[in-house]
Amino acid sequence: MRAWIYLIALLTLAACGSEAGPTEPLRLTSTQVPPAYIGEAYQAEFPAAGGVRPYRYTLDGQLPKGLEFRDGRLTGTPQEKGTFAFTLLLEDAALSSRAFRLELTVTDPPPPRFELVLPSAPVEGPFVWVVRVKDRPTTAFRARFTLKGLTPVLETLAAHPDLLYVLRWDATQQVLDLDAAFVRPQQDVEAFRLTLEAPTPLRPNVTHQTQFFDAKRAPYTPQPPERPPSEGAYTFETLLTLAQHWGQSRAADAEPNAPLAGDLNGDGKVNALDLERLRSSYAWAPEPEAP
Repeated sequence: MRAWIYLIALLTLAACGSEAGPTEPLRLTSTQVPPAYIGEAYQAEFPAAGGVRPYRYTLDGQLPKGLEFRDGRLTGTPQEKGTFAFTLLLEDAALSSRAFRLELTVTDPPPPRFELVLPSAPVEGPFVWVVRVKDRPTTAFRARFTLKGLTPVLETLAAHPDLLYVLRWDATQQVLDLDAAFVRPQQDVEAFRLTLEAPTPLRPNVTHQTQFFDAKRAPYTPQPPERPPSEGAYTFETLLTLAQHWGQSRAADAEPNAPLAGDLNGDGKVNALDLERLRSSYAWAPEPEAP
């Protein structure tokens, strides 16, 4: 009797073993290669599944300078632009293998963008307009905002603590020109907020032309917004210099009249007094005299 029970148990175990499914096919769970940008840290992973662990990766092809591939991970900081094709060979412990043809594109970094927070429904009277810098690091921007049917209350402008700015408002054209520079690079922050007045009910719509500058104070795009020149005393480069040297003072052992970059009033410090001096020179060029 015991022999029969033992035989039935063996047959049951064998039947259970025969129900186990085959091993899943060897594969990469993702073959998407995210784009890379010149001078920015990069990482892409190619996780595997199926087959028999452990996995072994082999890469055949050309990678951009600055990147390396190891253990299914692509890392580094690319130093050249272009499209780079390579083959990724995936092999498992059972010596099964699959090859994947992939491409990596390296380009210049895209510029940051503004996120404009405005009422989504018609509004009348004052409301707060919020402007955020998103997606990429930036040190400065030159912007022209068109505020159709709206009037800014300029004295309400509240800027990021590290943002130095100059502005001018043309009521006839309904455009606000604003040049700004951060003391240190910023990303995904509120740049400023400003109260706008809607004299009649309307759905607020603000458009803009903007040139952003990267962490090295180089422009993301070559062309600044189209707008009339200032009266001549103001330059955007001076604003950048102020931000770069903000808070500095002339060294104690320096000559009394030794130059200090950004010190516009000659008091040996780079501070709010210099910014106010610069703001006073940012205005519309005088209208030409009538003949």
